[in-house]
Amino acid sequence: MRPLFATLKRNEFIAFLADQNTTDERGIFVDFFGKQAIAVDLPAKLAAKMQKPILFFCAFYDKKDHLYHMELEELKSKDEMNNKDNVKGIVRTYTDKIEETIRQHPEQYLWFHKRWKTRPGNESQVY
Repeated sequence: MRPLFATLKRNEFIAFLADQNTTDERGIFVDFFGKQAIAVDLPAKLAAKMQKPILFFCAFYDKKDHLYHMELEELKSKDEMNNKDNVKGIVRTYTDKIEETIRQHPEQYLWFHKRWKTRPGNESQVY
C-alpha cells in the first residue's frame, strides 16, 4: 500500500481493472447487468482516503474511420465521491460507468474470466 499512497501523494495515476472478479475480502457486491457481482473496492477506498478523483478511461475502435477513440472522464456521483462513508456509492458509480460503456460498444468487450464467480451469501453459483 505504501507505493500506492506515495504515487497518489505525487499526484500521479494508478490504474485498476475494475471489472474483474475478486474475493469477498477485496470487494463489495453491486448490481452489474442485473446480477450481483463483486466489485473491487480499493480504488474507492483510496480515492476517499486520499481525497483524489476517480478517472474512467476506455478505448474503442471505430470501423467507420478506422481509428481508436479514447475517452477519459472524471466520475461524479450523486453523493460526494471522496466521502469515506460512501465507498459503496463510489464503487456503484464506476461499476455503472463500466456497464454503460459496455452497452455502447458490446462488440468490443470480452470477458476472459468468470465475472460472476464470487457469489453473495447463499446465492447459487452462476457457472
